[in-house]
Amino acid sequence: MTLPTSPGGAELPVPLKDALRARLEGELVLPLLPDTAARVIAACQNESSEVEELNELIKRDPSLAAHILRIANSAAYAPRVPILTLQQAIGRVGLATVGDIAVAVALKERVFSVPGHQARLHDLWQHSLATACYAKEISVLLRGDLESAFLCGLLHDVGMAITLQVVCDLERERVVPTVLSATLEAAMLEFHCEFGAKFAEAWRLGPWISAVIRHHHEPAGARFRPDEIGIIALADGLAYWALEAGKTEEDFQAEPRFGFVRLHEGGLKMLLRKRELVLQQVAALA
Repeated sequence: MTLPTSPGGAELPVPLKDALRARLEGELVLPLLPDTAARVIAACQNESSEVEELNELIKRDPSLAAHILRIANSAAYAPRVPILTLQQAIGRVGLATVGDIAVAVALKERVFSVPGHQARLHDLWQHSLATACYAKEISVLLRGDLESAFLCGLLHDVGMAITLQVVCDLERERVVPTVLSATLEAAMLEFHCEFGAKFAEAWRLGPWISAVIRHHHEPAGARFRPDEIGIIALADGLAYWALEAGKTEEDFQAEPRFGFVRLHEGGLKMLLRKRELVLQQVAALA
């Protein structure tokens, strides 16, 4: 998996570009955040929430419960004895991570699922997870300098999946003719920041997440939260590097957009050495 070229690098057919712009500026139908997931996320953000209450809430969503149990028992958490109950699993991973998992499960089931494009979305999902995990590692290194690090990383390219779905809808409705794969990739690259920002607003995930999605390719152009956007830009690059088999630490290429992150001396090397942990976390979440 290699780094994509910059948005605007390929010309899109005018009818497709106009149709995408019309959807973006008009009535865009977006997937809804499931009710249980919304309640779990709200409970995880509430400091007064009780584990027992959260346990009962999560039981309503078997898929979410199974994900939490699997992650609590994964190599990333390395429990000494198997964790058998949901309540134990919640205690093991913590409320913040439970909230992250709830969003991840909802995204995978509601957004990263377009018939006929499973392979592309699998790669995109792996990259999103790796970016989220690296964003959290960078946040820890900077002592919590990024609010909602995991979610920002997870959602930074959500617009890719949204754009893909919109193009498929336009084809099905015969608004545009069949779109070739190279043109589809160009459309995803050009429009993903705008569609992604609109998605974050629809799910009411916070203005900072929308800003990160909109500007992660160009932190220099951000007036709102440039430091946080720079962190996601760095996590994005680290994720591409980590997921490409055979790449060594010496192969990681710094980009100008990574310069917005003020790491202490040796910080980048520490992040590069987190590769195995990040890949374990990705495997558990996938």
